[in-house]
Amino acid sequence: LTDINALVTDAYTARLTMTDQPLFDRMTVDAWYNDTHFNGDNLRPGKREQIPQLDNFLNSATSPIGLFLETQADSISRGFREAMTWGREKEWQFTVGVDLTYLSSYLDEYDILKNLTTNSLAAFFDSPIPRAHLADPGIFVDSIMPMSDQLTLKAGARVDFASTQVEHLQPIPNGIAPPNVQGVTPASYE
Repeated sequence: LTDINALVTDAYTARLTMTDQPLFDRMTVDAWYNDTHFNGDNLRPGKREQIPQLDNFLNSATSPIGLFLETQADSISRGFREAMTWGREKEWQFTVGVDLTYLSSYLDEYDILKNLTTNSLAAFFDSPIPRAHLADPGIFVDSIMPMSDQLTLKAGARVDFASTQVEHLQPIPNGIAPPNVQGVTPASYE
């Protein structure tokens, strides 16, 4: 029901590879950081023409109630992976490694019901999904054994130690209007 007004993603990745070392044949270290955030609403006339129910949400002939939405969110992903391999390409290879993925996100949505006849506030709801994170460190092993040009055996195992947590609950605003709702001022909420 909302258009995206702004969407930004910043993404960074780096890789370091070392080969033919005394302790291993190949080591690869990958690291990444991604941050995506957006905001949006349903305030544009085109959106309201496309979905006319937004201007008469409760289907009332005498007192139409409009539904006005604003939303914002962000999602962050960061982590690393390190793997050491013994053995050459197209020969028996054994790999052991560790990695960590850390995800963090939140979403907030303001739902405003406004009487379009009197241009007054009917109801205001804040529907937040609080910032929470997932931390997922893991270890893994992998083995590749070429049997012929047509047959290669692969086996591996992985152990993860995933944990999640809500970082903080957002307080529900009292007497504060979302910044972009047309015709509704903070005084309307008091």
